[in-house]
Amino acid sequence: MEEGKAAYVLPRYKNAPYVTIEESDTFGLIDIVFRNLQMESGNQLELEGAKGNLMKRKFTVQTVKNSIIHQLSVDDLKRLQFEYPEVYDELFFEQSDLLEEILTSKMEAI
Repeated sequence: MEEGKAAYVLPRYKNAPYVTIEESDTFGLIDIVFRNLQMESGNQLELEGAKGNLMKRKFTVQTVKNSIIHQLSVDDLKRLQFEYPEVYDELFFEQSDLLEEILTSKMEAI
């Protein structure tokens, strides 16, 4: 996010925020990391539940104030992985750490 403020929210609880997203933070890749962990774990129930629904977001983000964000497409991510593998790896490593924080905060909020 270039400018502004957003948060991960719980739609079932009137969009109650549980993790704040500040300027210069990245978001949106959490869903990809989460899906990859589900697939790596081989949890058949989770995979069957996700069948045909792999691209559906599991985490909802809402802006808290006017924001300027930049978007990467799946093709952009593929290109990044090929052309700048160290940047790609660092980005996804950071997202793995963030996923742990978000899941912990989400459980505490519920």
